[in-house]
Amino acid sequence: MTKYVDLLRRNRTIFRLNIMEFLGYFAAWFTSVALFTLFSNLNASVFMVSTLAALHFFPVVFLSPINGVIIDKIKPKKLLISLIIIELIATFFMIFIDSYELLFLIFILLFIKMAAASIHFQTEMTIIAKKLNEDDLKLANEIQSIIWSLAYILGMALSGIFVTFYGVTNAIIVDVLLFCIILIISFKLDLNDVKIDELEENILNSIKYGLIYIKQNKKVLHLIFLHSIIGLSAYEALVALLAEYKYKEILSISLAIGLINAIRAVGLTIGQLILSKYANKQSLFYIFLFQSFGIFLWSFLQENFYISMIGIILTGFFTTTLWSFTFTTLQQATDKKYLGRVLSYNDSIFMSIATTTSFFIGLLFEKGLNLQSITFLIGIGFFISAFYWKWIANRYL
Repeated sequence: MTKYVDLLRRNRTIFRLNIMEFLGYFAAWFTSVALFTLFSNLNASVFMVSTLAALHFFPVVFLSPINGVIIDKIKPKKLLISLIIIELIATFFMIFIDSYELLFLIFILLFIKMAAASIHFQTEMTIIAKKLNEDDLKLANEIQSIIWSLAYILGMALSGIFVTFYGVTNAIIVDVLLFCIILIISFKLDLNDVKIDELEENILNSIKYGLIYIKQNKKVLHLIFLHSIIGLSAYEALVALLAEYKYKEILSISLAIGLINAIRAVGLTIGQLILSKYANKQSLFYIFLFQSFGIFLWSFLQENFYISMIGIILTGFFTTTLWSFTFTTLQQATDKKYLGRVLSYNDSIFMSIATTTSFFIGLLFEKGLNLQSITFLIGIGFFISAFYWKWIANRYL
């Protein structure tokens, strides 16, 4: 913990970016629980709920190639401020949607919000990679994972309670207010030392050269695929279906969603703190295996809401370490000239897997496959990934 605090003390820009990240993630979970609750209250179909989950990732899939060029061409401070304003406006208009007939507007607004959010995240990750040396970059990515997890714990736990007692609209208003604070902090960022590459080629050529760079660097390509597999941990649709079809007799849907995700986030936070010093090229194989075993256990325990919390904690315990280690390895393997584009393409594939996971969870459930079996299939994905990492490490690292 001391090494994290030391980095934040030494670098005020990283500190401010982390505050912005925490508030942004916290706000996002408030809106997420609010929207899933709204869809449930309005008796939206399973397909609509799965689509809502997928739309948290869908914009990145199509926009990431363009995002990378934008990040590499525009000054980061100006870009961040513009993106925050877009996110704020899109969230604000969600306040006025309260009927089934208007739910399609949620899809449009969420697409806009998540498109801006994806560029926002990629910009921050590019800034961090350009400002820090390899050791500090590893710490910064671990801090980012911890912040995400803490925001997940507090956001999901408090949002479930908040939505239950104060309603969907007030939860979205909280999101808007938090983005106002983020906007204020963004004006205080000092990013003058973060240089952008003067790309003379047009957008299409920039995209093409970025793809050529990845194609010619097989190590980068395989690291993108490996990191993206962690998108299988996009359990939002699964959690929403569990809350509605298995646990609604025990707790309200919003409370069940909030509690499940908050308990999972406890594992996410503790796991990063404990496993950080043990994560290396050799141990990552076993961390992938343990991740799969945790998911297998969760699938077996799902029938009992309270006992299943053991499995839920384990599904999160190894995830943040997998994310931060594979992401750091990708950043370090990438030429800084192509960093924005590579991270954007990486996000595109990551979110493609997350989006596909959300859609297939809903589709398989509608086709009659039970939620336990669906969860087990996700675990198999991580089991296979362990051997994929072993092959990458032996061949390229």
